[in-house]
Amino acid sequence: MCRLIICVDGTHLRGEYKGKLLVAVTQDANNKILSIAYAIEPLDYHRFCLRHVRSNLITHFNGLHLKNWSSECLATLYRSLCDAANPAKSAIAGPLVLLQIWIWEHIPTIRPDRIAPLEHYPGSYFIKYRWNNDLDVHRVVRHVMPAFRDQLTGLRSQEFIWQPYSEDVLASLSAYCTAGRDIWRSVTCLICWDVVEPYLPHRVMRQFVFHQSLPDMWLTDNHDSLHSLDRRGRANQDWNITHRQYIDIWTDRRVHVQDGIVIEDTKYPSDEYVQWYQERTVIYISNSS
Repeated sequence: MCRLIICVDGTHLRGEYKGKLLVAVTQDANNKILSIAYAIEPLDYHRFCLRHVRSNLITHFNGLHLKNWSSECLATLYRSLCDAANPAKSAIAGPLVLLQIWIWEHIPTIRPDRIAPLEHYPGSYFIKYRWNNDLDVHRVVRHVMPAFRDQLTGLRSQEFIWQPYSEDVLASLSAYCTAGRDIWRSVTCLICWDVVEPYLPHRVMRQFVFHQSLPDMWLTDNHDSLHSLDRRGRANQDWNITHRQYIDIWTDRRVHVQDGIVIEDTKYPSDEYVQWYQERTVIYISNSS
């Protein structure tokens, strides 16, 4: 008997033969690591290995349900972003590559330059592969936190690439990317083990081509106590019981889908929202000089 979770990790081969070594593992009934598959793949082709593992599992284990961990990835990323705003924290974790790629896509002033044109790289219609190539970093700041903060503090509206989810954009995506579109605007909870983070699309309704009204922040009432939880010393914790009220909110996610008034110009928020936002945010990332 094995656990229902499969982990895949990889390492680069740096000898004469280049590539990547990938290993898929799980835990057996004795909580020991059990290797179930491995592969040596050319660089940037590990997605084919993952597809192969998935196909074999479905073929040989009838009725197997493979869980999509998208919401869990977002939950851990949101928690990491909260930790990053804590002066007492010196490091963060989580799927930070997602955040880095999003930043490079939308903030040109702090992203590196591609050495070759985008059309030169196969698979560039996937956002990841737009940046998985040779980059020139001489134009941008590197590894200097105050400099990055200054860049973000001084960011002007024309220096941010705004791309709402218009029908044209959605039509260009594959069916895999638009799966779950019916809950994109659901105000709900994202849960991953001990982590519970509110998902608040009603704060960014312009992203969905809707008028931005003042959001109700009811899901953030218990924010501090949730952030005090972690898995240290809780090896036998049943998180289904601990987080029952938040799991119920997730179960009812389709009930909490937010609608609004469709607008043509999504670049500028309403005056009432700007006032609401400025009363609750930190306007400057770093101390003003």
